[in-house]
Amino acid sequence: MSTVLRWWSWWRQTEPMIDLRLGDCLEVLATLEAASVDAVITDPPYLNTGTGSSRVSRVAAIPDERQFFDLWMRQIWGELARVLKPTGAVFMTIDWRGAMACERAACGSPLAFGGVGVWDKEQLGMGYMLRHSYECFAVARMPDWKPVNRSVYDVWRIKWGPTARKTGHQAEKPTELIERALDLLAPPEGGVVLDPFMGSGTTGVVATQKGYRFIGIEREPEFHELSQRRIADAQGYGGQSDLFA
Repeated sequence: MSTVLRWWSWWRQTEPMIDLRLGDCLEVLATLEAASVDAVITDPPYLNTGTGSSRVSRVAAIPDERQFFDLWMRQIWGELARVLKPTGAVFMTIDWRGAMACERAACGSPLAFGGVGVWDKEQLGMGYMLRHSYECFAVARMPDWKPVNRSVYDVWRIKWGPTARKTGHQAEKPTELIERALDLLAPPEGGVVLDPFMGSGTTGVVATQKGYRFIGIEREPEFHELSQRRIADAQGYGGQSDLFA
């Protein structure tokens, strides 16, 4: 059962400005109203490659879970297509395997796959033959979404590494990346931004600072609490619990 925490805007008591939900993303997504979201910006778990996925390994034959991941991504894609407005769009950081899964998930969906970009982190990461210095991002759009800028490159250079993280979440993303994603998707003023894998809450921090309404979903209680504190701090409330109902 999902636990819902709502932070009510003081000037608009009829609907939540910030809605943070604790629970599994598929279960919580199923409770959201259809065609109620303007943009999805998120960072889902990457395709698992067994116990060796979190460390550098010289072993070539590490089993992966591609079939399960494909099925799970199709379920995610279906729910995102349901909750997005016809003018909505998605930005999703992912690895290259996950990007291919996104493309397969888009087949037959109203959420059309828009392509894969590269985030160049300008810093060496793990790797044996080649050191990783980039991540991918996938974009997708609903039928009526229109770009506001037709000159956006598919390679984004934003320096980032472990020493830049401030929250303790190993998958924390830089605010500049989320800002660029918002500029690309261009939700309407005051629109709803959804992050079904909220993590450290960076999407919520950036979206609320820009005046968007925000829905965040996170299944891990410690990161749900972390996101709540970060978003409250970013709004200048110092994480006061009485702002949440």
